[in-house]
Amino acid sequence: MRRIMQGVAAALIICGTTTVFTSCSANDDNPANGDGLAEKITGKWIQVDSDGEPMVTDRVSVYTFVKEGAGLKAYFSMTMAESQTWLFRQQVDVAVDAGSLTLTSPLANGSTAVVRMTDVSVSGSDLSLTAKTTICVDGRETATYGPHREHFTSVSTNYSAEDIIGTWDGYYACDDPAYSKPDPHRAVFRADGSCNYYYADEGGEFKVDPTVYSKYFVDGSLLSLCWLDYGDDQREQYENWEILSASKEKITARSFHKRPDGTIYTETYHLSKVDED
Repeated sequence: MRRIMQGVAAALIICGTTTVFTSCSANDDNPANGDGLAEKITGKWIQVDSDGEPMVTDRVSVYTFVKEGAGLKAYFSMTMAESQTWLFRQQVDVAVDAGSLTLTSPLANGSTAVVRMTDVSVSGSDLSLTAKTTICVDGRETATYGPHREHFTSVSTNYSAEDIIGTWDGYYACDDPAYSKPDPHRAVFRADGSCNYYYADEGGEFKVDPTVYSKYFVDGSLLSLCWLDYGDDQREQYENWEILSASKEKITARSFHKRPDGTIYTETYHLSKVDED
């Protein structure tokens, strides 16, 4: 059941839908459409908002559309703390029809997520669409979600894990002093996708944090982190950061957080590479 719900949440959050479905089938011919949608949407896109609400750090997604002949193939990455969803470059089938897209993704136990994207608009670096998701089990519709109006922006630099592997000293800057975390820390990112977080004690020596970061991935400008919450429910927690810049010496990333009153504040993550002998 958990695997099914992870797939459902991924399909729902990454792209919502507006057309009511009468079947669980998609257009397998994958035709090119007259307005060149396949060409316009090709590339990598990070989600900015859903129904006008900014994507906060515990739920962010990235789509990658790749031209394949006259049609498209696609991949998506996303994490969502609420549903314990952690997906990295999962492939989905794409059918293009006029100004619409249909994305089909197999889930666990024979279920399938079919996402219909309509009113698709691509203008420069901006992508907007209306989406509705239908969940099917053994060819039968079992649930629908949406419609949601989704907004994405194109990813100009395609970062990967190779850009952040290593040991980094870091600090957080926040536009709201009430949520500032000024203490320095150290982060280690490894080639196997694991990572650790260290804090500085009173003597300035770095100690491993009891809530240890366990894994991460990078897809385009999205850096996703996962660690175990040592509270009563032992739930994994996720943070998503948009990489603003990355070099061999420095990384800058940002994330958006929601206050209890629903307003948003911004946190910026600054990392400097540690020289190791």
